[in-house]
Amino acid sequence: MVTDCLIIGYNDGQFEREVQMMRSMGTDHPDYRDLNLNFIEYQGKPYRAMDILDHFHYEGRPDAERWRKFHNTDVLWMVVMYLGTYLAHRGFSFDYINLFQQQKDELLEKLRTRKYLAAVVTTTIYNYDTPIREVVDFLREHSPETRIVVGGPYVAKRSETMEESDLKAVFKYIGADFYVRSREGEQVLVRLLQALKGSQRFANIPNFAYRENGQFVLTPTEREYNALYENIIDYSLFPSEDVGSYVNVRITKGCPFTCSFCSFPLRTEKYDVSRLEYIERELNAIRDVGTVSGLFFVDDTANVPLTTFKEMMRMMIRQGYGFKWHCFFRADFCDAELVDLMARAGCQGVFLGLESANDQMLINMHKTPRKHHYLSVVPMFKKAGIKVFASLFFGFPGETHATAQETMDFLAETQPDFYRPLVWYCDPVTPIWNERDRYGIEGYHFSWSHDTMDVSTACDLVERCFFTFDTPLWVPDPGFNFVSLFLLQNRGMSFDQIETFLRSFNAVVREKMLEPVRPEPSPRVIENLRRACQFDRPAAVDREVFEIASADRYTAAEQFWLSELSGSPPQAGGKERLASDAGEALTPGPVLPLERLQLESLAHACGTERSSVLLAALAVALLRLEGRDDTAVVAAVGSGAPFPVRLAATERSIFRDLARAAERRMAVAAPHRSFAPIILSGVCRMPGYLKAPPTFDLGYLEATSASDDGLLRFAAPHYRELALILRLDAREEREEGAALHLLSSRRVWAPERIADLGAALLKILSAAAVDPDVPVGDIPLAMPVPLAEISGRPLSSLQFNF
Repeated sequence: MVTDCLIIGYNDGQFEREVQMMRSMGTDHPDYRDLNLNFIEYQGKPYRAMDILDHFHYEGRPDAERWRKFHNTDVLWMVVMYLGTYLAHRGFSFDYINLFQQQKDELLEKLRTRKYLAAVVTTTIYNYDTPIREVVDFLREHSPETRIVVGGPYVAKRSETMEESDLKAVFKYIGADFYVRSREGEQVLVRLLQALKGSQRFANIPNFAYRENGQFVLTPTEREYNALYENIIDYSLFPSEDVGSYVNVRITKGCPFTCSFCSFPLRTEKYDVSRLEYIERELNAIRDVGTVSGLFFVDDTANVPLTTFKEMMRMMIRQGYGFKWHCFFRADFCDAELVDLMARAGCQGVFLGLESANDQMLINMHKTPRKHHYLSVVPMFKKAGIKVFASLFFGFPGETHATAQETMDFLAETQPDFYRPLVWYCDPVTPIWNERDRYGIEGYHFSWSHDTMDVSTACDLVERCFFTFDTPLWVPDPGFNFVSLFLLQNRGMSFDQIETFLRSFNAVVREKMLEPVRPEPSPRVIENLRRACQFDRPAAVDREVFEIASADRYTAAEQFWLSELSGSPPQAGGKERLASDAGEALTPGPVLPLERLQLESLAHACGTERSSVLLAALAVALLRLEGRDDTAVVAAVGSGAPFPVRLAATERSIFRDLARAAERRMAVAAPHRSFAPIILSGVCRMPGYLKAPPTFDLGYLEATSASDDGLLRFAAPHYRELALILRLDAREEREEGAALHLLSSRRVWAPERIADLGAALLKILSAAAVDPDVPVGDIPLAMPVPLAEISGRPLSSLQFNF
């Protein structure tokens, strides 16, 4: 027996491949920068939040592979139920696979043991064609006789925006036999199945593409509309174990608004709300399944119009369904009565499309809510015990640092429970594209700029948000989103457990961002995440881990570094370094031999560590040789992250005072050192702070072991500009001496310049050893031994005499 149609639900793709693809574009690319905030790497593999929850939750449990997995699509896909119902009510048989990645083995068995006239690949939430092609290739390989159909929003959008030749090339690349090009397409699918059975001709099917003589033929377009209330899902067609405990429900079609950043209204028919009697009938059918406890109303505008939504709330209260549910919500269609009704009807959470808290930005976006609406509804929902998720994005035309700061201030003031900021995606099919001349928009997708911002700055703002807030709580996406909160609640996690898990996951991401060269998460933060994932076991989460990179510590560090480097010295702006030199490998130069005991004696006399003595000597040398009276050196001392140390000197400065000042500077900066790279790379572009992210040309490194060359610690982009590094090698220490290596860029530090610096350092240290209180302007810098001879002689044969 042949089944008419096999429906393929969602393909979550292969995340490891996605990370590799994004990383190949460069770690500074906006796509990767956004993704990097939302996954961790453990034992050489990338994990999204739900992936690592599943990995650790079942760790150590017998027969773990037989347990129900945690994943972000743990629901019977609504398009599967809707299409199945639509076809069955028109006399066609159907079968389905809900989740391609999770059910590959089951799909393979179906293709081996059953025959299908056609297989439909749905494309509800895809943004690119890789996951579609993966499904098509799988079907083609294992069931070559099955005709493959691809339809849904992905195909419809491209059909409306691409040139015909480009569209045909996309169809050829994906590899299906047929494409449904309508915004809806259910009628097209029915007519296609009729054609495959011999009662229709392909050419007579509108909104369609089919192969003929190796080429695709596109048929004429015409309007298709399927009334929502006439096509209610028939839950009796699906086993209750497949329906499960959580269901997506749709009560509207289309959108009555025309936000200028959104193409959805352009791709859908007029706004239509299902009739209350049909909504009640569908909810009754869901209750009759007997397994469902959670609902998600997937409509972008579920509460529009307000009166209809209130009637629906009263009906749900009257029926006493007992469902826990959540929905998207429009803040300008709300009052206190509605919030009370929603709470009584079982609402657990709302998704607020905040986008921005600045009224002018909301006007630019053609959004109808205003800031006062959000200021009103967030407290009402929180008071009613309804969780609030705020979605926003930075960089829309007209965005400035001031408007972005207003949005961040709103988050701090109202403290919604969860949030996720995004970078604006410049889509040429959205209405704002027609205003590109007005705003000076150049480029598109994630390569854009306009009169008031560029995509890199928008990325900076998203990263700053990630570190600035502990409440609201960052929700990582992809792989976890607003819906995931309630999927996990439906699986038995309390909101406290969900929040603890997210804080633990975000702590690992924060560590990754602050220490990009770390190959694996530190044992403490990964163990904390493991405990949070094993929420049903007795081991308690170590909440002190959350404080290591908390928002309070980040805010204190931001204030410190912006103050410390305000009016920074010229070399901290990278002005001496040519752009072509960025990232250039440093060349080993002279090796300055130092008597270890006498160096330690000088440090003792100054009341400091030896690193402070050497930094003071460097500051004096730069003052005397080049007139730098204010310099910043990136110091990598101990095992922690490198951080800038700002040093100032004058001709009348006392050497001992300079060493002590360097010691104080390092001590004050130490609590903020781990935050320096992320702050200095982005936040400094904000007005009122530094005009540009500083880059530094000088570094100081103490290698702590034979296996540590330490240079990898200078991995942040602005540290890669270092043109000179003084490396004190503790691993080469002997009782009589230690080695101070000079590594430099030849284009910036010519051999003669390095020779002068090396000679000056030796002379300054020698003079300070005799008298730590010597004014630095009085130190003679004549060099008794040519540096070429010093650098070419064995360390043991040369004594550094103080």
